[in-house]
Order: sequence, then structure tokens, then C-alpha cells
Amino acid sequence: MKEDANRRLKQADHDLEMARKNLQINGYDICLILCQQAIENI
Repeated sequence: MKEDANRRLKQADHDLEMARKNLQINGYDICLILCQQAIENI
């Protein structure tokens, strides 16, 4: 179970990193989707 939690947290971090990059290039729709995915992972 701990491994699954670590994997999900790592994925959430990645999703937020990608969301930030999309925000910088005005990719607001993708940014929103990635933020939602990050929240669902934690």
C-alpha cells in the first residue's frame, strides 16, 4: 500500500509540473485538466 501511495504522489507531482508548464504557454485547458488529475491522485 505504501508503494501505491508513493507512486500516486509522484504522479501528482509530475502532473503539477506539467500544469505549470502549460500555464506558462497559455495552455489553460490542459493546465486545468492536469490540476484535476493531481488532486485525484492525492
